[in-house]
Amino acid sequence: MALARTLQTRARQAGERKAKQRRQPLRGRAALLLKEELDKASANLACLDSKEADTEGRDCELHVYEKRIDSRGDDITLRVGAKADYERVVDKSHTAALVLFRHYTRNRELTKTTLEVRSPYIKEAFQAVIKSYPGIKISASGRIVIQGDPRVLFHFQQEIKQYAEESCDPEVSRHWRLCLQYRSRTLATEIGAYEMTVTQATIDPGLEHRNLWMAYKPGAVLYWKVEGIESLERLQSMSLFESSDEVAKDYWWLSTVQLRSDGNHLGYVEHQVVIPHYDGCKAFSQLNIFPLEYHLEKDRVREKLLARGKKYLSLLGIHHQFYDGVAKLCSSFQPSYRFAETYNISVSASTHFRY
Repeated sequence: MALARTLQTRARQAGERKAKQRRQPLRGRAALLLKEELDKASANLACLDSKEADTEGRDCELHVYEKRIDSRGDDITLRVGAKADYERVVDKSHTAALVLFRHYTRNRELTKTTLEVRSPYIKEAFQAVIKSYPGIKISASGRIVIQGDPRVLFHFQQEIKQYAEESCDPEVSRHWRLCLQYRSRTLATEIGAYEMTVTQATIDPGLEHRNLWMAYKPGAVLYWKVEGIESLERLQSMSLFESSDEVAKDYWWLSTVQLRSDGNHLGYVEHQVVIPHYDGCKAFSQLNIFPLEYHLEKDRVREKLLARGKKYLSLLGIHHQFYDGVAKLCSSFQPSYRFAETYNISVSASTHFRY
């Protein structure tokens, strides 16, 4: 028994000495070797992170996912073609150029689609060619997200094709070919109608109400005529307001800018215009506002309004003029009306703006 206790005591003391040695910091060559091993491990991890970031969107592929709501009310994301009991997706499409998400309700009704552009080649072209587009954030970092129909790919298809053709990198052409194929497949019906009633139209082009966005490219010059007065505006954005009411109809809400002066400053003023609902296909020239390029007398309008604009600028400030023509009396207390006027007048934009 004494011998056993002696052996146990010696073993315990040896264990305590080893533990004490492990707690002491390494010195000399042992510390140097440990530092080199840690530096190598950190470099490898940084290299892996860098490679993972650089490979995002490099594969010329389109991955499709469906976002559904399960029986517990939680959102789940499934890869198309996968089984219903698939595990939830973390990010298995890191290297895919395009990733499409389809959002469904509990009743399996499609509510919206979201396209994520991850390709560095496509994002670079967005910055060089498109630069800005309503509802889309275009930046050097991050993914470009397109909600709903890819209208931007339709509006800038010619610029995109030219950019891809002029590029010396074959990957640029491959990625943009995939992107335009997605656009053609998604908007097949709309593009077919556009080709028939606009591109191939021989007299007066037009579109159905729901497809008007195809002819109204952001930044386009629009022709507007009210009470016989022609004017031009620049389109900023266009939104369709859909109504579920049988009485109320869908309508387009246009946000534009006009060049105006208050007598002291000259600049752009925001303006909103509504295009009411109509049935069937209607010519652009029959709408209250439409792109100038579809006007039958666009050259005449451009020259007339350019001359009027120069005269408008020349009359900024206070001027005395002789006027012989039709004038319009505007009053808050009685209906406005027109009358013939021949008189010496004083032109003051600032006074007109105040009253």
